[in-house]
Amino acid sequence: MIVFIINLKESSERRLKMQAQLDKTELKYEFINAVNGKDLSNTELKEIVYDYPNCMLSKGEIGCALSHLAIYKKMVNENIEQAFVLEDDATLPYNIEDVISKIQKIDKLTKPNIYLLSCVDSYIKNQKIDD
Repeated sequence: MIVFIINLKESSERRLKMQAQLDKTELKYEFINAVNGKDLSNTELKEIVYDYPNCMLSKGEIGCALSHLAIYKKMVNENIEQAFVLEDDATLPYNIEDVISKIQKIDKLTKPNIYLLSCVDSYIKNQKIDD
């Protein structure tokens, strides 16, 4: 499974930190240039988001969503069945390859699926994920 990492061009430190984490694994990965919502004009935002500015989304959140959509389009265009999408501030658990393997085993690909993995407490971020 390929790993896509969303990264703003100017966030080179985050890119290096993610690269260092992923280089410790056998995972194949690719950085995707993020859409910087702050660079979008109000005219562009109104074309993209039907109720902007009333949508209550920040320009950063819109840019993030557009970045994820770019990956989904890439997956469709390149016939990529499964991918692991990360943002560049992610901290990977030591057993990330096991986690991905378990997801692959339960995902039957009968329909598109999205699994959201998150850590809400720094205490558990490096703990082993049980079966």
